[in-house]
Amino acid sequence: MKIVIILMEVFCVVLALSVKQRSSQLKGSDNQLLWYFLTKVEKLDTKVDKIQLENTEIKSKLNGLQTDIRLLKNTIQNHCDHGWFKFRNNCYLFTFTSVTWHHAKDKCKSKKSSLVKINDAEENRWVGTKITTAGKTEIWLGGNDPTGRNSWMWISDFTQLSYTNWYPGNPRKNNEQCMMMYSRSFMWNDGECDSKRGGYICEKRL
Repeated sequence: MKIVIILMEVFCVVLALSVKQRSSQLKGSDNQLLWYFLTKVEKLDTKVDKIQLENTEIKSKLNGLQTDIRLLKNTIQNHCDHGWFKFRNNCYLFTFTSVTWHHAKDKCKSKKSSLVKINDAEENRWVGTKITTAGKTEIWLGGNDPTGRNSWMWISDFTQLSYTNWYPGNPRKNNEQCMMMYSRSFMWNDGECDSKRGGYICEKRL
């Protein structure tokens, strides 16, 4: 808007200069008047340059703010809720309350998550370390054997176990159809789903 106004001013000056030049030709004295208008034009050029510089600075600040907003969004999106712990691209909630496996499953579901799925040795070690730090011995995991025939799967996505860390002699074909972890060895054991253990772990994607 400022540039439009200045351009209109320039146009008026040029128009006035043309009129004055014609008049001065009739009067025979235009040098002083011409110098006056040239000075005015130079000042207007300076104003235009200043406004263009201000626009450039404003655009630069705007780009900086947009970058800050993107970084803030990424930080928020990659942040777990209060009380949850981040590992890779997942969030984990450790609850050390004595409950049955079914109760633990329902609790995780109410938090829009599922009992934890262990994908590899690194994740197993990380989970086990957290349990040991809390001083608990047995914690429910998300493994389940619904048929009682060692057809174990993860309830989070109903996939079979690609990584295992069973305690020697486990699992057994009996009524112990729910998975738990021993905190000291980070190894797994099968337990009765209706029995109470020292806690459970919920997991959800970021």
